Formats: sequence, structure tokens, C-alpha cells
Amino acid sequence: DTTLVHNFTTSGKQSTYFSITGNLSTSKGTVTYLGLTLTTCLKMESSTVVSFTTDREVILTLVFNTGFAGKVLVDGTAQTVTNGLLTVGLQAGAHQIQKSDVANLFLIQVDYPTGLNFVKKDAIPDEDAILLSNNPVGESVNLIAKVPIVRVECLSMDGRVQHLDCLENKTLLTKGLPRGVYLLRIHTANGIQLLRLLKQ
Repeated sequence: DTTLVHNFTTSGKQSTYFSITGNLSTSKGTVTYLGLTLTTCLKMESSTVVSFTTDREVILTLVFNTGFAGKVLVDGTAQTVTNGLLTVGLQAGAHQIQKSDVANLFLIQVDYPTGLNFVKKDAIPDEDAILLSNNPVGESVNLIAKVPIVRVECLSMDGRVQHLDCLENKTLLTKGLPRGVYLLRIHTANGIQLLRLLKQ
């Protein structure tokens, strides 16, 4: 599968992909994410650990209470959650999610990009797929798309979100981006697409 999801409401702590240690709660509120109603969470406490291993770079998304803006430890680094969502890029290898601030984790999602063009949700027609005008990129790159682009996020492999100016929602200015491999998370009117970008 290109997307792995652990929903604590439907699966509890049972998973063949994630190793989950911690306590569940059904009294920490309700969260809606991608049409799912989430009512059970994993409480982020000092003893809480979620472990998993990836064989390539992935995008990790963690879903907390709506409005939550604290921190969570991913591989020992405190990452800041924005309005209940955290999205970070991870390199291949073993990973751990642990408590930084008190929080309630409702859902874990791991996206595996494959090749240069990867669609996160249900397969979309080829004519709707977003392409890059050039890859590797230099000072800028154009997004070739027939579907409206809402916003673009650029994730580095150390888990940081890189700010890129996007002109008219189609030209990304990559001049100041350090050399390396990045994942572009492109929000469109039809869903989310992921592209791998190489900056020379």
C-alpha cells in the first residue's frame, strides 16, 4: 500500500505495522479527519511510544485534537503541531513517536511516495496528475497542472517544512533551497498529490 493509516477508534492498539505502547481514552473529544469521525485517542504520556520502520523516505501525518498547538517528539526531535495536525518527512529507517507535551493522538498516517509522481488518495486520471517542468530543479520549477492548486508544502528529509514562494499557484521559487531531496505535498481541489523534488 502507498498509504498506511492507524485509526485508534477502529483499531485500538492492534497493528501489524506500528508497535504501540500507551493508554487509550474515549473521553478526550471528537476529531474529524478526511471524512472520518475519530473518538478514541492514544494519550501522549511519559511511557507512550509508537515505533515503526520504513524502507524509504515517507511523509508522516499525526492527527491530534483540533486546535492543538503543542509539541510531539518524532525521533527525539520536538516537532510543533499546527491546529491539531503534524506533517513531517522521514528518512528510511526506524522511527519513534513520543510525548513532548501532553496530547491526544487520534490517527497516524504514513505516505509512501513512489517514483516522481505519487497520488495520495484514490487513483486519479492521468490528465489530472501534476508534473514538474524540470527535475532536478535549479532556481525555480513550474507545476504543470490542469486541476486548481490550493497550496504547496515542501518537506525536507530531516522533518522540516521548507517555505517556498509560489507564484500564481504554479511557479515554485527554489533558489534558496539547499541541495537535497524534498517531498512536495500539493493540495488541489481534487485531493492531495505528492511529488519528489531534487534540488541541485
